[in-house]
Amino acid sequence: SHRVTGNRRDSVDGAGWETLFVAIDDHARLAFIAMHPDEKQAQAVLFLRNAVDYYARLGITVRRLLTDNGPAFRSREFKA
Repeated sequence: SHRVTGNRRDSVDGAGWETLFVAIDDHARLAFIAMHPDEKQAQAVLFLRNAVDYYARLGITVRRLLTDNGPAFRSREFKA
């Protein structure tokens, strides 16, 4: 079934889920959003790097980070 519309008619065998990562600047309320194939630590790190780069291009410096403390965000790789 499609995760957004619930349409089961056009399902594809072997199709899986993707993870939507979201970062929101607390001051400007500007969002950075990206789809990733899973929510494992490598994808969380990649998302964070891309988000920091995105905000830097806009002149925004990331000073603190709040997460939902999911496993990917508690990993050693993410903390580095």
